[in-house]
Parts: sequence; C-alpha cells; structure tokens
Amino acid sequence: MNPKTLRQLLDWSPPLRLSVVANGIAPEGAVVFLYGVYGTLKTWLSMDFAYQISVGGIWLVYQTVRHRVLVLQSELTEAEYRHRWVLYTQGRTVNSNGLYIVTDAEIKLDTPMGFQMLENAVIANKIEVVVVDNLISVMIGDGTKNVDAQRFIDNCKRLRARTTPPVTFLIVHHAHQPVLDLRTGKTFHQRGYEMFGSSFFADWADTILEVRHEVDGAFPDSVRVTPEKYRLAEASLPPYTYQFQRQQAQFRLVI
Repeated sequence: MNPKTLRQLLDWSPPLRLSVVANGIAPEGAVVFLYGVYGTLKTWLSMDFAYQISVGGIWLVYQTVRHRVLVLQSELTEAEYRHRWVLYTQGRTVNSNGLYIVTDAEIKLDTPMGFQMLENAVIANKIEVVVVDNLISVMIGDGTKNVDAQRFIDNCKRLRARTTPPVTFLIVHHAHQPVLDLRTGKTFHQRGYEMFGSSFFADWADTILEVRHEVDGAFPDSVRVTPEKYRLAEASLPPYTYQFQRQQAQFRLVI
C-alpha cells in the first residue's frame, strides 16, 4: 500500500482514457452489461456493437472509436453464428484484422483454464474489447452466490490489469425471472438486479443497458434500450426505441 496525500493526488495526472463508445457508455476499461428476456435481439445488438467498434462506426445512436474486438459466443454453434454474420455483413465492409470471433460452448471464464485461454487470445491478437455472449454460458459457478460471482469478476479485473489499454467488456445476459408482488398480484421491475436476482454483477458494472420488447404495430421487431446505470457518463442518458430491419440486419432509430 502506497497512500498519497491529497496534494499528491491532485497533482497526479492519470493515464489518458479514450472512449470506446461515446457519451460515457464505454470508456476504455469499462464493464458494460446488456440484458433482457429472450427474443429481445441481444445477440444482434452485441454483433452490431462488436462490428461498429471494429470499424469506428455508430452503434445505435452512439459514436464509437475503432478498437480491436474479440467476440466469445458460447450459446450458438459456429454454423448458426456464421449464418447471422453472413446476413449482417451483406453490404458492409469486412475488416480482416479488426474483429475476431470464437464460438465455444465449453469455455468457462471463472476457471483458471478458461481465463488463461481468454487471456492468451487477447494478448496474442492485441484485443482491446471483449464481447461475451452470454454470461451464464461461460460460468461453471452460480452467479447468484458471492464466491462464484467474485471469481468471474476477479478474473476480468485481472485481465484488465494486464492489458494496455485495459480491456473493455460487453457482457450479454438474460433477465432474471420477474418478482411477484403478492399484495397486488403484479410483477415489479428491479432494474439491473433483474440480471441475476443479486447485486454482485450490477454493482460491479459501469454501464447497464436493459433491452425490452416494444409493441408497436407500425414498427415490428422493435426494442427499447434503456441505460439503467451509467456511472461514467457526465450527463443523463435517455432510452431510445429501435426497429430491427431484418433484411439489412440493422437497427433504425424510431424514437
């Protein structure tokens, strides 16, 4: 431990921290969670996130800065995931060295071997952003328990500490089962805690984006993306609704 006086702290100049996604969504080294129930286009949103960052494009309404990206897809098979990328890349430029993809249903990032495999891939390919789709598939432990959740969190912190710039994470996860209010018979919204029914991951995250179905007959395949936590942003971040245009595999701002 090497404490600083207040004067030393004020005189210290921290390293420059560049943006990955603007508006404080994801500075370098940030941890971003994207969560929602099944069918809310989370995988498509994470694919668009990865691609846009790899080329420095616009993700949803947010400008990105070009970084090297690794996607760890642990839910879909390689053939299924490739099919989605075939649809996505129609009419788009494919950068040969900006975006890397791994499909592996067996890797567990809360184990020493799984973490070492990820670290090796990140260092060998100079990866700056890691997209994990999805959290439950890359954990062997129980994310609702402190010890198991902390093991995953500590591994991610260790990887960020060993990389320059520190690796940025986007982690996709499913919403927890809604909680029923026995007095009213209605469910109530727990915000970011719906990711697991516990606070471990929500407390660790820098940014939490919730995705919900938006029922609108004029705009089918619409979702509302709500920034629920954004502690690195300097201003309030409003929710927006996007329509997923399946033929072009792109999201269009509705409101």
